[in-house]
Amino acid sequence: MTKSLSQSDLVAALEGIVGAKAVDDSDHARWTYALSEAWSTVSPGLTEELYLDLGPPDVIVKPKTTDHVVDIVKFANKYKIPIIPRGGGTGNASGSAALTSGGIMLDLLDMNAFIKYDPVSRACRFQAGITWGRLCYELKKFGLTPGFMGPHGIYGAAVGGGISIDSTGIQGTKYGQENENIQNLQVVLPTGEVIETGSLANTKTDWYFRYCNGPDLAGLFMGACGAFGIITEATLRTYPLPEYHSDFLYLFPSEMDQCKALTEMDSYELMSDYMGLAQGFQYAIIENVFNLEPGKTQKGPALIHTSAYDEVILERKNMMIEKIATKYKAIKFPGDPTNLGFGAHDTNEMLGGGVCKFFGGMLHKTCSVLPLMKCPEMNQWHYQFFKNPKILELLSTTELGNKCWSIQYPGGCKHGFVLHMSMFNMDATTRDLRTKAYKLWHEILKQKIELGTSPYWVGKDAFMPHLTKKFTPQYWNFLKTLKKTLDPNNIMNPGALGLGI
Repeated sequence: MTKSLSQSDLVAALEGIVGAKAVDDSDHARWTYALSEAWSTVSPGLTEELYLDLGPPDVIVKPKTTDHVVDIVKFANKYKIPIIPRGGGTGNASGSAALTSGGIMLDLLDMNAFIKYDPVSRACRFQAGITWGRLCYELKKFGLTPGFMGPHGIYGAAVGGGISIDSTGIQGTKYGQENENIQNLQVVLPTGEVIETGSLANTKTDWYFRYCNGPDLAGLFMGACGAFGIITEATLRTYPLPEYHSDFLYLFPSEMDQCKALTEMDSYELMSDYMGLAQGFQYAIIENVFNLEPGKTQKGPALIHTSAYDEVILERKNMMIEKIATKYKAIKFPGDPTNLGFGAHDTNEMLGGGVCKFFGGMLHKTCSVLPLMKCPEMNQWHYQFFKNPKILELLSTTELGNKCWSIQYPGGCKHGFVLHMSMFNMDATTRDLRTKAYKLWHEILKQKIELGTSPYWVGKDAFMPHLTKKFTPQYWNFLKTLKKTLDPNNIMNPGALGLGI
């Protein structure tokens, strides 16, 4: 924060914009908001040797309207105070964490209004702080779904936060990633000006579409983690809510057979969602289900979910799935896999809820986008890494009795792309152990970049310090030029994407 403004003057000015109840600078609140991860140990004061110097914000503000955000941004620009936008706080890359320079934490969860459903555009408009749980609830009243249903396991994630990190997730296989379904954005620029993108750039237009009126400016703010502006409203495509569903669990002779079969099924648009499972703690479940010799097999389990609007169509899709699975010599689990406590689609726990029951403490995840056919190659490095006795010694033990590491690849994107995810858990009760977990996490993140993965969540930590070293000079210079041009006072989430540090 600038030295020209005292803490009391800062708080008073913000209270004048949003009211006293929406401003908090207590130590308890500031350090609560400094916790930067939903799952891992990346938090100031908890872990040594963070890649960036994270810290608590100076103050937390909870706006309710775009006008509030505009006034806050203009005020921050005047005094060169950083603004850190935050949604549900469920991210994994410290995108919503402040640097030690502090600043204004802009908690957008009170900007959660469902504005309207437009049947002409088949799209819905809402404030960016709305959660996926609330959005799905509101659309269900119309017999609709957003298609893509949010990140895995989290109903409390803000939709705007997912836009800011290029989120993959539930039913991305059928409908595409979250941002592929965005039609328009309302964005507050670093100057305090407000722009509408796509069709809404024309003041005479009252319908929603993205690719028109010139460049796709919405794309500039997607995945940018608030570095170029603050998303305050968004428009998303909607789809009829499917009535019929099926879930399957197959065991393929190898991971490559599994990936080939899933790629073929995906090419015919048969699956709404799926999860390829590789070795790890949850493999013990699969070994029990299929009576495999523990620790001796390298099969390719796959959970598959499909849906349809018509019972006959669902039956035909199921037949095609079975035909392709048979082609690759898969063994089919005879029952309903959802009875095992997890499925490829779970509208209550949003996929993975059952799997996560076997975890405890802090998860360290390495989700990144990868072609499905590249997964077996990526898995091999992880097997060597996690089976190292020195690594195994650090990991926790699951309720299944084996070490807590896992590899899986849900189909969070269209056209044969997945979010490849390895996870591990270890004791994090002391600062020394948390630091060891953090270093172990970054060792995997760095190697995944070396092996050619593409992270979608790029905030201030996780993949960011390793990814920026691999950017072409031209790309990196262009990003930095954009930042300086749009945000000359460097108030928009400094450190996000490695910019403005």
